[in-house]
Amino acid sequence: FPDEVSNPEKGIYGAGAHSDYGLITLLLTDEVLGLQ
Repeated sequence: FPDEVSNPEKGIYGAGAHSDYGLITLLLTDEVLGLQ
């Protein structure tokens, strides 16, 4: 994904390409089998 310009007045908070700020990704599972 391309980087996004932050605009807090509009509720847009972006991060530069290939960077993170210590965020965490949650992967939720369900009963459907898939790739493992």
